Amino acid sequence: MKKITGFVIKHSSISLILLFVILISLVFIFSNYTIFVIDWIRNNMLVVATMFLGLITYFYYRTSRRTMWHQALLEFQKEYRPTDMMKAVRELHNYYRKTCGNIEESKKEGKLREDFRKLIEKNEDCSENINRRKVEYFFLHLAILYKRKILTGKIIFDMFSERDLRIIPKIIIPLSQELQNYVDEKDSIEPTELKGKKIMLKLYEDSKI
Repeated sequence: MKKITGFVIKHSSISLILLFVILISLVFIFSNYTIFVIDWIRNNMLVVATMFLGLITYFYYRTSRRTMWHQALLEFQKEYRPTDMMKAVRELHNYYRKTCGNIEESKKEGKLREDFRKLIEKNEDCSENINRRKVEYFFLHLAILYKRKILTGKIIFDMFSERDLRIIPKIIIPLSQELQNYVDEKDSIEPTELKGKKIMLKLYEDSKI
């Protein structure tokens, strides 16, 4: 036991000496490095100031974007959650099922547009068109923010799944394009493509990735 204790004490003493030597060396190296850094800063104050300003600008930009995302999300949550918006979405799906429920998939869009044309010819302020307008405005606004990278795909697709966004190509675009065609015919001009169609479709397609 004494031999072991002596061995431990002996090697512990050596270890302490080595540790002390290492610490002294580090202090010496660090002191020289510190002097070098101070001299460099003195000689490059403009560079240091520019770097510091760049860091402040970067962190301000990141903070501003987070704030902007948060505010945009709050606005969308306020707009999508109210009873009238949920009711509009539900009634559009019910209208689709009622109109296209028992026909072939390839003929559903044509049937939907045909039926909708009859409704708006009688009354442009029919409930189907009011619901269409409300829901289209919401998703068009969302698609614009996505295109401009104000809201990222990760944020949007955490809130809205591909199933939620399927209403865009399935119902919103066919109805809106038919309304556009109807208006163009009344104004005696060539049919034009629905404004916002591409960016809404882009939002939907990216949700499937």
